[in-house]
Amino acid sequence: MFDNWKKKRQEKKYLQDKLFRTRIEKTKAYTKWNDLLVCKSTLIVLEAASKDELSALWAEFKKNDNGRGKLNSIWDIKDRQFSVSNGRFYMSIECSRFILKNEDELPEYLDALKEYEMIYQKCEEIEQQIERHF
Repeated sequence: MFDNWKKKRQEKKYLQDKLFRTRIEKTKAYTKWNDLLVCKSTLIVLEAASKDELSALWAEFKKNDNGRGKLNSIWDIKDRQFSVSNGRFYMSIECSRFILKNEDELPEYLDALKEYEMIYQKCEEIEQQIERHF
């Protein structure tokens, strides 16, 4: 019985060490991916004749971007403000946009992102192994 407990404890320690090393790999992969990006702040203004039209514009904006811009940029919406002036309805959207420092680095960016996502998945699998077995 003691041997079985000791073996399980060693397996758990092995998996925890493996998870720790994989998390370090994940951090390095994230840094490699993130170092290819630069952050730009942007203010976008939507203008409409009615509240309904403004809501439709907002829905279209979210649908097209869904929080993300083109393949090589990532949008993070910080704030939205509504206003009415001269019978027109406005929505200002403050967001940060992460774009590639250099457009020529797109293949490298996609490879780094793929590597990060793969290692992220590996971490999740190890965490699930630990949960299932212990």
